[in-house]
Amino acid sequence: MNKGLFLSRQGILAVADLHLGYEFDLLQSGLRIPSQTGEMKGRLLGLIDELGPEELIILGDLKHNIPYVGDWEFEELERFARDIPVRTTVIKGNHDVGLEAIIHADKVTFGRVRGEIRGKVGFFHGHTWPRAELLECRYLVMGHTHPAIVLRDSLGVETRLPCFIESPVIWPRLIERYPSKMDSYNEDLKVIILPSFNRLLGGTGFNVDTPLGPMAKNCLDIPGSTVILEDGTILGTIADVGGAPKEEE
Repeated sequence: MNKGLFLSRQGILAVADLHLGYEFDLLQSGLRIPSQTGEMKGRLLGLIDELGPEELIILGDLKHNIPYVGDWEFEELERFARDIPVRTTVIKGNHDVGLEAIIHADKVTFGRVRGEIRGKVGFFHGHTWPRAELLECRYLVMGHTHPAIVLRDSLGVETRLPCFIESPVIWPRLIERYPSKMDSYNEDLKVIILPSFNRLLGGTGFNVDTPLGPMAKNCLDIPGSTVILEDGTILGTIADVGGAPKEEE
């Protein structure tokens, strides 16, 4: 299953929320799970080999533990970055405190936390508001909230499936947040949210839970958002699938 987004015109592969070292956090709770770094690196290298991107953009939360990491995690993060064969831009997320002190690979650079622009596409993690210039783009690509969709069968058994979300924006709320950019918005702007690249992580059920992050929580038309499974199956809108959570007061 493909948890990345490939933009063929720009030659960009984007992935989000690898949370390397998550299994070490689970160990503190008594759960012994082998390191997932090799498995994720293998999948990522497979995508790079198959798609041939010129640039890899990692949309934040490359690592999991904050603020510090152990020696084992430090070595795994450094080796992971060193083995990526293409130019890589890391846009730091809320879990990436101190990441610059760990990664020194020649092909890896760090982008601006509030977002980078490539052509007509803007990229940011999602734990903060994007910088205003990104609103001139045709698409914004983000991570952070680990989107999923919750399906229930006739017996009430739930299945939570990671997915991509393509969402229209709620313009009055966006303009309220960025009033100085009123004349330069892209009226066709849509936001694409990527699932976590880490298979161990669950997801925010967009049809039952409130999404995380200020942009997703406040300025996206969640009921009107399109749900796309990792295999490319389009389920329809969240309203079609089964409603959306009520807005918080």
